[in-house]
Amino acid sequence: MYLRVLAAAAFVLFAFVGYAPKAEAACHIVVFSNAGVWKAYGGPCDSGPKMCGVSTSGEGKFFGLKYFQHDNTFTIQLGSNQWSIKNGAKQSVTMKIDQNTEWTAVGTGFHFDDGDPGLQFEIKSNQLDTFMKEFSTGNQLVVRFPGAREVTDWVASLDGSDKISESFVNCIKAM
Repeated sequence: MYLRVLAAAAFVLFAFVGYAPKAEAACHIVVFSNAGVWKAYGGPCDSGPKMCGVSTSGEGKFFGLKYFQHDNTFTIQLGSNQWSIKNGAKQSVTMKIDQNTEWTAVGTGFHFDDGDPGLQFEIKSNQLDTFMKEFSTGNQLVVRFPGAREVTDWVASLDGSDKISESFVNCIKAM
C-alpha cells in the first residue's frame, strides 16, 4: 500500500528540475529511524529543497537512496574509501536484489564532504514502485561495476529495509 502512495506522490508531486549534482548540496539532516543495518533521515538543504534518505554503511562503504524535494527522480549514491574516482568520471553500475532483474545505470564520480570518492545515478519516478518493492522485500543487494579498475564489487545486507522503507515514505509525505 505505501508503495502505491509513494508512486502516486512521485507522479503528482515531482515537478521536473534540471539535473544538479546532489553531492554538492549540503543538507542538515536528522536521523529519525533505524532498522537492521539501515537508517532513515531527512532535513533541509542549503540549496533550498528538503531531502529524505535511507542509507547503510560499514567497512568503508556507503549506499544511500535519497529524494530531493521537487525532483522527478531518486538519487542513489555509492561510495568507498578504497575507490579512486575522478569527479565527473562515468562508470557502469549494476545492482541486483536477490533473484530479481538486474538494474543498470551509468554512475557519475564525485567526492563526499569527507573526501571519500563516490558514484551517483538516478532512478526515474516511473521505476520507483518496482525498485522500492524489491528493496523493501529483499535480503541482499549485489552491486557490480563492469569493466572497472578503480572500484570493486560488493554486497549490502537489506536487513531492516522493510521498516526503513516505511520511514522513507513517511518522510516524503511530510514534505
